[in-house]
Amino acid sequence: MQIILMQQLREYFSSLRVQLGLLIVVAFFSINGLTSAWRMEQVDDQQQRGRAQVEDRLDVESLYEASNTWLRAEGQATGTEFIAEGGFKWMWGRLDFLLNWAHPSWFFVARDVNFWMTRFDDIDWLLVVRIVLSFLCIVLAYDGISGEVERGTLRQILANPLSRARLLTAKYLAGLLVVMVATLVGAVVSLLVLSLHGAIQFNLVLFTGIGLFVLGTMLYVSLFLFLALGVSALVRNSVASLVLLTLAWAVFVVVVPQTSYLIAMQAGIEPEGGDDPGRFWTDAAWELRRETVNALMRQGMNVRDSSLAVADGYAQEQRLSRQLVTLSKEVERLNDDGLLRQLARYRVSRAVNLLSPGYAYQYATEALMGAGIVKRQSFYRQARAYREEVAQIVRERDAADPNSPHLPQLMAFRSKAPLGEPGLPRFSERPPTWGERLEWGSVPLLVLVLEAVLACLFAVWAVNRTDVTGYAMSES
Repeated sequence: MQIILMQQLREYFSSLRVQLGLLIVVAFFSINGLTSAWRMEQVDDQQQRGRAQVEDRLDVESLYEASNTWLRAEGQATGTEFIAEGGFKWMWGRLDFLLNWAHPSWFFVARDVNFWMTRFDDIDWLLVVRIVLSFLCIVLAYDGISGEVERGTLRQILANPLSRARLLTAKYLAGLLVVMVATLVGAVVSLLVLSLHGAIQFNLVLFTGIGLFVLGTMLYVSLFLFLALGVSALVRNSVASLVLLTLAWAVFVVVVPQTSYLIAMQAGIEPEGGDDPGRFWTDAAWELRRETVNALMRQGMNVRDSSLAVADGYAQEQRLSRQLVTLSKEVERLNDDGLLRQLARYRVSRAVNLLSPGYAYQYATEALMGAGIVKRQSFYRQARAYREEVAQIVRERDAADPNSPHLPQLMAFRSKAPLGEPGLPRFSERPPTWGERLEWGSVPLLVLVLEAVLACLFAVWAVNRTDVTGYAMSES
């Protein structure tokens, strides 16, 4: 087997198609390094400006200012977006909220100056592997068995004490070594470009991400290598093998992902707030707010001057405040329902995409690295908890003020007392826990493993039923 392995490696590295493939892979990784360096510089600049704005907003001196100031929770970059961008530039990553009478408003903001440009995929490492390396596997192995038949060497190879399983293993290992060498060389070039721009920090997070990427890539390319070798053993010539493999690659890598969005659109899960990711308020929430406010005004539930309100112990203002609290809770429920509908549509699209090995690989790697949807959901929960923490601090300090009517929903009746030390807390995003990562990554990982195992079994079956002449042996 070692002789076959070494001979196959010599053939690969001396082949023009393999040499061109390696150059193309390295070129894509180099482009990734340049574009990611520029992107990460922009993100770092945006985050520095955002932190400065947050500090200005949190620098308030009274409870009145705290409840009348737009506060912000903003997510942080993982530092591994060049490996798995994971929707970082277009998924929600910032929450602005106001502790006032109607509703703490939410805005999910894209990190791209031009919203329409978010429709284009970034060239991250996962994209290079998903498209370029998978096709390189086909180019390497489409004639792995059929080529031996056409050259008349398969009969000679099997005349030696070499089992078909060991022949398949040698062919597979040779292809895997070539592909992984191309991947590692490209990754080193990308890291070199990024480090020269000062865009990355070599730490545990980065090395963990690289390790997960390498393991996921080995599993993913193994699937295509086994598939290519199996088809090569099953058909009678290399041309037919290449045509069938190219067609299969186009269906699973290109066509299936393009249909997932359409299927999700037809699933009957319609977000009431529309498809704009920057719009969180649903139509139902806006309508409820407008109708409730108009009804309160028709009932004469207006905010009176404090000198008049104090005469009856703020009775009217207390009723109005209770109504507004109820309104805020209902509006938030409707908005949460709208977000859950959007997430449900995403789940449908994601389930369809899992039919594509490329997206099973991408979803699994993103989730285990703490990127993609797992990061967005983790940020969403943390941002809501931060908003509630700030609101609780304001409520407690307002309740401790004997001069306050304790109606924080009404601007004119908030406590004017000093905020005191230590002031309002700062938001700091924590990476998703491994439990959260496995919650989203276990299914794609299992699907990818299953697909790789099935491809391996198919290759073993195809090689074992192929005659040394190249024709499939009869079942008898």
